[in-house]
Amino acid sequence: YAIVESWQDDNKKDFYISFRNKDNSWTKLKNMGHKINTPGFEGHPKVSNDGKYLFFWSDRTGKLILYWIRVDTIINDLKAKVYSSENDEQ
Repeated sequence: YAIVESWQDDNKKDFYISFRNKDNSWTKLKNMGHKINTPGFEGHPKVSNDGKYLFFWSDRTGKLILYWIRVDTIINDLKAKVYSSENDEQ
């Protein structure tokens, strides 16, 4: 998978995820949701080597602070939703 950040406006950036298909193409970007994204700024996503944690900067408290969150289950849930919705479109 790949996690990317996307500007929504001058003060808001959200994280999106895309998964690699078996044919090496990529799924459409999916917003990672409210467990990670807030009305403010989130930036510079980095996943731990074991794939369990996402580290990122956020100004959700009014100050730019480094956060980390357990993300492996969130990613697995998003993956299931992405592939489920792609099958619904076919």
